Amino acid sequence: MTCVVVYESGRRWIEHLRVRFHGQQVRVHHTTSAMDLLGRLGGDHDLILVAELCSRPLATLDLIERVGARRSDIATVVIAEAADQGLELAAREFGAAEFLCEPITPRELAELIARMVRARRRLT
Repeated sequence: MTCVVVYESGRRWIEHLRVRFHGQQVRVHHTTSAMDLLGRLGGDHDLILVAELCSRPLATLDLIERVGARRSDIATVVIAEAADQGLELAAREFGAAEFLCEPITPRELAELIARMVRARRRLT
């Protein structure tokens, strides 16, 4: 079972991802809370984090670093409002597998996550 946790200020991505992965071995959760996100790190399930940097990029990068320190096996997808080499470098240092810049559609994000799920399942 793969768990996708979407950390975003609104609800832009979550509904499309839930529909896309309905009936598959992928659970999709939404959170706006750092404490909730950190609480979801337990267990032995495969975890993919989608983190939106839009409203508070430095706080979100700090959270990504904390997540990576607790579980180095998490695949993290970071979504930024615009290209920013400094933010991308920091995100990748903290373990981001993908750094995406707007504009990106919910469909494009879902397809990226589907590819990540397939690749991670081949490794196990």
